[in-house]
Amino acid sequence: MRSRVEEELRQEVRDEMLSTMRDEMQRTIRGSTVNYMDNTDASEAMARPTATMEEQQRMTNEKKAYSDAATAHHSSSAFPPVESSGGHKIYKPFAVSDTQTISDKLPPISEGGNLWLDKLDCLTKGQDLALGDFRAILALCVTPTELRDIETCAGTISCNDDRQLVTVIRALRNELRSKYPLPNGPMIPKFSWDKSLSPSEYLAQCKEQWSKYTGVHPSKGQEHWFGDAVIKGVPADVREHLENSPDLPGSTCLVWERHLKHHLQRAKDRADKQGDDDKDMQRQLVKLQLRKIVIQIKL
Repeated sequence: MRSRVEEELRQEVRDEMLSTMRDEMQRTIRGSTVNYMDNTDASEAMARPTATMEEQQRMTNEKKAYSDAATAHHSSSAFPPVESSGGHKIYKPFAVSDTQTISDKLPPISEGGNLWLDKLDCLTKGQDLALGDFRAILALCVTPTELRDIETCAGTISCNDDRQLVTVIRALRNELRSKYPLPNGPMIPKFSWDKSLSPSEYLAQCKEQWSKYTGVHPSKGQEHWFGDAVIKGVPADVREHLENSPDLPGSTCLVWERHLKHHLQRAKDRADKQGDDDKDMQRQLVKLQLRKIVIQIKL
């Protein structure tokens, strides 16, 4: 009887111990699971900002690529049609609308090929033009037959469109000047003295205008005709001094220009003084008129 009771007590103790061990094991397993889940969540939480940063970087790169593409597209019409790419020249012709816009701003080529080219230079200044663009612009100003004749005579008929214009412009300019001379033959420009300019500025303006109309700088063997044209536009007293000066016949251009500037400066000083005197006279006249008005009011 006693042994049986003891046996039952031992069994109860073992059952209790087993139960306790099971509970501890379950708690341990649950704790491990929780820790694992917590660690997993933490890892995902740490990875999530990284993924966001990567996504933001990707979006930034995509925006930059789009911006670069837009800039390149804009540059294709705003910058020279012959552009550098990897050390090579790539021909990018003007858009049809750009070609038409340039053509609309050019003077009629019948008024002089040299004037037409000068205006084209101004409109495309700073751009590395190609022969193809020159052809497209000129084709809007002349007939196909005339265009073919010009290029045949200039020796550019077999050149590719991507040929840089600067390499053939001399031959084209000579041909245009010959085919489309100034109206009524070589016209000598007429100059008119502008007293608001200094003598040096006025002389530089005359040289520029001469080169524009004749296609040749006055220093290239045209000093005599240029000098005559300039003298006709200066005041009478300056012209008289230059024509009667014993030092000028046979002198160099530098000597002639020095005399011209000297007498023009004297004429300018007289004109400025006369202008000041006229202003003083006008002020005195206004004062007299005001004085008369005041006297009449008092009376």
